Amino acid sequence: DLDGNDTVGVGDSSLLAQYTEEERAIFRYYKSQRAYDNKRYYIFVLGETMPPSKAIEGFMPLGRQYGFVFNPSNLAKTIAHELGHGVFGLQ
Repeated sequence: DLDGNDTVGVGDSSLLAQYTEEERAIFRYYKSQRAYDNKRYYIFVLGETMPPSKAIEGFMPLGRQYGFVFNPSNLAKTIAHELGHGVFGLQ
């Protein structure tokens, strides 16, 4: 939580969506703590402990490697949905 508002800032869902600084901080920290494979996709399931800054269940920019899921109504469906954006570039 870089700005102290008890949420994770999330990007918009446009075609040109980018990670926010808080999202970047999360995956940079992860990469610094573990073995990292640049050929894998990563989903961070943050749940209620780190809610998003706006009402969304997940976020993963098109064609990108990292996704975020926030306490969704259906975890498996939301992860699959976000991976569709990241892995396949689906809108």
